[in-house]
Amino acid sequence: MAIHTEYTFETEIVNHLSQNGYRVGKASDFDKELAMDRALVLGFLKTQTKDWKAISKVYGNEDLGEPSQILFFLLLTPHFCS
Repeated sequence: MAIHTEYTFETEIVNHLSQNGYRVGKASDFDKELAMDRALVLGFLKTQTKDWKAISKVYGNEDLGEPSQILFFLLLTPHFCS
């Protein structure tokens, strides 16, 4: 196999990123309409203790309901993720 291919280049980039803290996701988890991995976003929000408490008061502790509600908090209320 030739060393100079796009596949080899992409593989090296992903390997480097994943060895340095990047989480490699699955394409099937990516919501194209919302341009995000919902589980990854929820996981991040839950690490933001103060912000998650405020969000969970509205939507509960387990889920934010509709994916558009995640975007509401991320885009329209920037103080939640500061």
